[in-house]
Amino acid sequence: PKRLVEFGLLSASTEENGRRRRTYTITESGRKELVAWLAEPTNEQMQVRDIGELKLFFGEFAQPQDLLALARTQIVQHRERINTYEGMQSRFGNRTDIADRMVPLRLGLELEHAALKFWEEFERERNG
Repeated sequence: PKRLVEFGLLSASTEENGRRRRTYTITESGRKELVAWLAEPTNEQMQVRDIGELKLFFGEFAQPQDLLALARTQIVQHRERINTYEGMQSRFGNRTDIADRMVPLRLGLELEHAALKFWEEFERERNG
């Protein structure tokens, strides 16, 4: 945010008391840049930073029990994330004022369900 303030795309204010939190507000110039950026289609690939997937890639060097432990940990994590996202969907899903902001949540849920399915199948395969 600091650089966005320097470029005049955001303004910042700091609380006088308490934790002295900073609040950022988009400027008119920032809104114009945001609208222009949103209007540009992108063909960049989705970037995923997944340590579990990286460990799985090098799984040939791992002990079988370590891969099973990895799968079980991933299953728990993905279930927790699904619960969190579904909670958000329950709380905010009916609000028409933020309907567009809820669309990425659907994608997140789909990705989490796919990952959960993968890890559950992997655990079953390795568990014999």
